[in-house]
Amino acid sequence: MAGYSVTTHVEASPATAYTYLRDLGNLPHWDSSVRESVAVNSQRADVTVGFYGKALEAVYEIAESTEPDRIVWDVIGKANGRTVIDIEPAEHGCQVTVSTTIKLSGIARLLDRGLGVALEGIGENVEKGLRKALA
Repeated sequence: MAGYSVTTHVEASPATAYTYLRDLGNLPHWDSSVRESVAVNSQRADVTVGFYGKALEAVYEIAESTEPDRIVWDVIGKANGRTVIDIEPAEHGCQVTVSTTIKLSGIARLLDRGLGVALEGIGENVEKGLRKALA
């Protein structure tokens, strides 16, 4: 199992950040590892993630949603995991924390160490993407 956690201050209000981040269709705009996100409904999206030059398909499903401070979604596919987004009010905007854990299944588990390294870079990009998207 591998993961990352990033916290960043954004200029958007907690309500604006929540609405934007709750929409799984916005994923490619703030997470550069997501190539495409097609909403199936308000709770689910079919997502294509780039991983070491390969496209991995997954389903992202909202598991918990507490407006305006928490969003949790499960990742279901060859890589399974969970992303938790916590939003806290702050002076001039809000603080957003994104924590993701991913577990590869089957023989792909041999790539867990590489996944850990890749997720560190993804975490850094997510932090930059959040600041830009929610400016």
